[in-house]
Amino acid sequence: MGEYQQLKRELYLITLAITIVAFVTVVLVYGWKISFSYLLGAVAGVVYLRLLAKDVDRIGNESVKLSPNR
Repeated sequence: MGEYQQLKRELYLITLAITIVAFVTVVLVYGWKISFSYLLGAVAGVVYLRLLAKDVDRIGNESVKLSPNR
């Protein structure tokens, strides 16, 4: 389980790093209005990643089906 937790942490950090780099790039190229839209989408993606991770955590603890919307 320790390796799994470390993998999740690394995945979150990599996603965060890519989001920050892309956000700064979008700000420099397109401006604040478009970059805000990108940031909103990136935050939604991270939230979705977290929801998927919670479902996977539950599968590891007990035999539960994934919710139908994921």
